[in-house]
Amino acid sequence: MNVTILPSSISQLQLASKHLSLTFAMPLCIFGILGNLINIVVFIDLGNYKHNASSLYIFFKTFCDLLVLIIGLGLRILNHSFRIDFSVQSRLWCKIRVALLEIGVFNSFTCLCLQSIDAYFSSSPSVVLRRKSQVQTARYLLIACSIFWISHQIPYVIFQDLIVIKNKPTCRTINEVFSQYRNYFAVIGFAAVIPVTVISIFGILTYRQLRALNRDRFNMRARRQSLALSHLTKQMTNMTLVHIIIVSLCEIPFAIVQVYSCATERMGKSALHQAREQLIQMIVVTGNYGTFASSFYCYCAASKRFRKQVVEAFTHFQCNGKNQPLSSSETISKVLNPQITTQI
Repeated sequence: MNVTILPSSISQLQLASKHLSLTFAMPLCIFGILGNLINIVVFIDLGNYKHNASSLYIFFKTFCDLLVLIIGLGLRILNHSFRIDFSVQSRLWCKIRVALLEIGVFNSFTCLCLQSIDAYFSSSPSVVLRRKSQVQTARYLLIACSIFWISHQIPYVIFQDLIVIKNKPTCRTINEVFSQYRNYFAVIGFAAVIPVTVISIFGILTYRQLRALNRDRFNMRARRQSLALSHLTKQMTNMTLVHIIIVSLCEIPFAIVQVYSCATERMGKSALHQAREQLIQMIVVTGNYGTFASSFYCYCAASKRFRKQVVEAFTHFQCNGKNQPLSSSETISKVLNPQITTQI
């Protein structure tokens, strides 16, 4: 009887993973991509990224988040729900997929860390610290970090390959040392522990600064310091703090699961136990993509001004669409028939 129940339980857990992918991961991916596209439209319309460091970090991070959602979550949904895996169909895609995905992931976390540090600098009562928030410095940092992360992914292209195991093509790392480096250090360190630590520290420091200013708002010196902060700086700081909270909630369970997986990797596990772990890992990893899908919704929740800017951006977009330049035939018609134009 146990022999009959065991395969049934495993199949039920696998079916639950498939349904989870369709009911939770797919809406997360769709709304995440939509939110990031709206972010791009709004920031292009406002142009704040040209003269504000925090806006530039958010703007660059949005493109990285799109890359992660499409290559990471989107293709994960195709694999788990529809059994479509391009990495076992193309050797080139097998080699570059993980590299592209982690370039997006690591750049996104780098932007979030820089954004949290910039929020601390820009909201500081110290003029010296506020002057460290410079858009020119932000450009150099983004270029340097992008070059570093692209260089960091070169070994993935070399060591990731398409191999056949039990007559089944599989895309995996063929170098054991590099595989351990990725699992034990890169994923846990660069994609979980380090960014959560940085954003938590600077998020708390920024919150304490803002709280001190609000508490002492009747003090003349505190009022001068508060007035010195522009509306844009306050807006970016509030948006950053809300996003930090959501990212921490998504990343901490992911870090715990990754540490557990690495610690129990060589332990003997039954098929049912493995199926349960895969379901839990599926839930946590899918939730982890909320880090890359939630920014727009965090900004809307944190800032009334941002919500108005979203409406204004789409209003401008619609107005520009209606005010398209006339074609040559329409221009000639209006010149020849001016009375018609007047009547209209």
